[in-house]
Amino acid sequence: MGTWGFGNFQNDAALDYVEGIADELRSQLVHPTEIEVLLMLMAQVEMLSVLVEHCNARPPEEDELIALKDACLEIFDAEKE
Repeated sequence: MGTWGFGNFQNDAALDYVEGIADELRSQLVHPTEIEVLLMLMAQVEMLSVLVEHCNARPPEEDELIALKDACLEIFDAEKE
């Protein structure tokens, strides 16, 4: 087990735990087809961003984020009509 600092998330065991939670969130990032799913997705993305920014979690792949962004924008556009 490696430790590289004094913070709560600066050791292998803590990062393994964080990655487990982040993997769960990443696996639930679905392409929304309706506003209710979009609202849940936005909460999941925000939770994942906190883990990435503050706990050293691995972010989703860029192509996945682009596809999610496009799906979200389609829903917003449809809601405006």
